[in-house]
Amino acid sequence: MSDRKVSRRQRVLWVVLALALAAPLAMMTAEQWLPALRAQAAGSGTPAAPPVTVPGLPGTEVPMLPSPHIARLGVAHAEYNSLPPTSGPHLAWTIAPGVYQEAVADELAVHALEHGHVVVRYAPSTSAAEAELLAGVARRYPRDVVVAPYPKLATGIALTAWGRIEAMPTIDTAGVERFVRMLRGRYNHGWVKDWRPDEEPAASAAGAEQFGAGACPSACTACRDGSCCGC
Repeated sequence: MSDRKVSRRQRVLWVVLALALAAPLAMMTAEQWLPALRAQAAGSGTPAAPPVTVPGLPGTEVPMLPSPHIARLGVAHAEYNSLPPTSGPHLAWTIAPGVYQEAVADELAVHALEHGHVVVRYAPSTSAAEAELLAGVARRYPRDVVVAPYPKLATGIALTAWGRIEAMPTIDTAGVERFVRMLRGRYNHGWVKDWRPDEEPAASAAGAEQFGAGACPSACTACRDGSCCGC
């Protein structure tokens, strides 16, 4: 086979690959991908009020701030309007959901909120046992929850979602889970049009003890550590 034929075959393969990658984008309208692209590049502007008002949402609505990206930590920016913040200037990169042993900067946490995550902060005075209760909630919602200490809190915990906050003087795991279920995914670089609150309770850590290691309710999957997850 000549070099010319090999080169021609390579060009054909590259064209096929390019078309395969471009097909999903071609099916999206400019109305769909341009706002998302702008949001990823520059952050959120000042969002409008939520399109769906659901009675009985936990916490309190907080007026939303313009939420541009900033270059780095330490750069001066507009003040937040709640403690912890629920919108506003934030770094261009974010953090993954999970449990953090050290404080997470507000500018990182706000970006996590912008992706529809719930950020749970607790005061330094929180006991190790109480912090573990919050970590358990994060493990039950591994795609949705960030848990971290917050030195700016004198006592208790603070639950935040985009544009919404709830303070708890003591840890109420059922209340924390309700906040997560009702508000996760409500906003993701814009109000999610098909968002609905999830009022179904997740499997509790106690469920693993109730059903025995490796045995979970039918809606759940047994985890390697014997707890129930995947509900």
